Amino acid sequence: MKRLLFIIIVSLISHSIYGMQDIMFNFHKEISRGDTDISSICIEREFGESDIILNKTIELYRTEKQYVYYNLFFPKKTSDSTITIYKSRIKIPRKYHFLHGRHEYGGGTYLCFGSKKEWMILLLNASSNQDSTGIDIYKAEDQPPQQWMWYRTLVMSEIPSIHSGRNEWSPFKPEKGSLYGYYKLKGNILCFANVKEEHRERNIESLKSFNIIDKKEIKKHIN
Repeated sequence: MKRLLFIIIVSLISHSIYGMQDIMFNFHKEISRGDTDISSICIEREFGESDIILNKTIELYRTEKQYVYYNLFFPKKTSDSTITIYKSRIKIPRKYHFLHGRHEYGGGTYLCFGSKKEWMILLLNASSNQDSTGIDIYKAEDQPPQQWMWYRTLVMSEIPSIHSGRNEWSPFKPEKGSLYGYYKLKGNILCFANVKEEHRERNIESLKSFNIIDKKEIKKHIN
């Protein structure tokens, strides 16, 4: 009972701090399978000026030996009357499961994949700055380059103990020697966190696989 009460309180605090629509996809329904055409994606709900929730956000596309391919759908406000909906695709290491997703007030869509100790986090439509020239990698005990400090804080907030399988809410402590990687691409921030050295290349390959494969512009509902 105490744990349930604690979860409710944390949820209310989170909502009041971020002003967002939280979506815990894995608790509500299985990830759909297929290859949905971008023309069938539409706005399901709107909150304020920027927070837009689509009728579909993630679906499993196909699997292979080392990776699982996902289609990702996310919106970006184009003007006061239009938005652009993007369909992208990424291959995630096979041992990583979809953990958590939410649409944030301000237009971002955050998706988290991972295992018990390693994570991949996609902050879609989270940046307007120019792309990075490559993937920056650093160890947990080192300080990342200044350009990633703000995103590092976001990533740490996306890895609460509920994602790592622990039953108690406690501050996340990165494992010494583990790797963190950041990649900025087309207004999106792609990251991996707490990754073992032997898993470096497959996580790099995953971030590099991100690709926007279609988009459409639609009229935004005006209240």
